[in-house]
Amino acid sequence: IKSRFSVDDYLVLKMDVEGYEWNMLPALERAGLHPYIDELFVEIHFQHPLMVPYGWNQFAPHTLDEAKAMLEHWRTDLEVF
Repeated sequence: IKSRFSVDDYLVLKMDVEGYEWNMLPALERAGLHPYIDELFVEIHFQHPLMVPYGWNQFAPHTLDEAKAMLEHWRTDLEVF
């Protein structure tokens, strides 16, 4: 991202990585890439009892509250969205 874009560019990131968002979002933050991202669309996978029949129990045991906290951190602390 840093090699192709500047923080002045308007960058929209769409992410659907089937559970790896729990690794990718912190990695983007650690790499200092969040100032480049103006809008983030991400599908967050978490375990919910009603989703087990659909195979969602394959994902790391994150909760809805953890997903909300991660999105709130990006929205409030990192000012992305």
